[in-house]
Amino acid sequence: MTAKISFFPVGNGDMTLIQTEDGKNILIDCRIRDGKEHPDVRSQLREKLSRNEVMTPTY
Repeated sequence: MTAKISFFPVGNGDMTLIQTEDGKNILIDCRIRDGKEHPDVRSQLREKLSRNEVMTPTY
């Protein structure tokens, strides 16, 4: 597998998902908001990540 970078529109910039060649996922600038006026980023992430992923929030 080659590394992949995906961008998700979340308002003031984009959230970025980096998937490395060794199967690790790095999610940068995670901002998930509910409501019809916002993109459905939660569903987009579910398509790309398994349920066993662990998130470590940093700021």
